[in-house]
Amino acid sequence: MVITMKYILLFIKKTLRFVLKPLSFLPAIFVMYMIFRLSAQDGVTSSQLSLKVSHKIVVTADKILDKELSEAQIEHYVDRIHYYVRN
Repeated sequence: MVITMKYILLFIKKTLRFVLKPLSFLPAIFVMYMIFRLSAQDGVTSSQLSLKVSHKIVVTADKILDKELSEAQIEHYVDRIHYYVRN
């Protein structure tokens, strides 16, 4: 019984490797697509997108850390991290 279970697990492992190995390049393809897509934006569109991302980071951090920041404080922190998100 123990030997049979060993062979079953080995079969499952080999089957999963056989099925998933051809798909292992998909994350790299996705990253390449995102780099291509985002680099095709003009400066204004890219800046607006990174400002939205900066705002989302600050709001999410505010919720997680339970700081209850005012809107002015949120905008202050958004301005502070926007450069780093943009680059």
